[in-house]
Amino acid sequence: MKVPQYVKYYSTQLTYADNIGVNYTADGDLYAGKQYPKETDLLSAKAARITVTSDGYLEYYANTKVFSTIVDPKPTTSVKITKVTGPADGKTNLYTKQPVPNTIGKRISETGTAQYVTTIKRLYRTYATVTATARDKAETDSIDISAGYQVNGKSYFMYQAIFFPEG
Repeated sequence: MKVPQYVKYYSTQLTYADNIGVNYTADGDLYAGKQYPKETDLLSAKAARITVTSDGYLEYYANTKVFSTIVDPKPTTSVKITKVTGPADGKTNLYTKQPVPNTIGKRISETGTAQYVTTIKRLYRTYATVTATARDKAETDSIDISAGYQVNGKSYFMYQAIFFPEG
């Protein structure tokens, strides 16, 4: 199966052996900030989110819950991607004819199908959020891994995996 060019800013195909205690969860969603929120913030944490759909739309959610099984009903902005360049040097440029918010892109042309560009840059950095067990704050329950990105020069992260260390 061929991976669409517009989702190549992250690895869409990755598996781990069943016995190593890790679940891979990367889905391409980018959240504003540096890393997955701490355990105390899980229910209240909100951030801007960017999603690139499998059918070629760039969706932006201005303020969405970071940890939620409920999908936002409607994005703040949803525009069709008309052109893609990259990934080169970790950068993927997504071009659209319709406007995107200034926080995630910029206008580069007054005419044509590539009037706006959103640059997603993979930083090749990994961040960890450690959660302690309820019974012993010195004991690690899980480690949430997120990958660092920049969108239009601002920090974003993608939730990547959760490890469950065995004691």
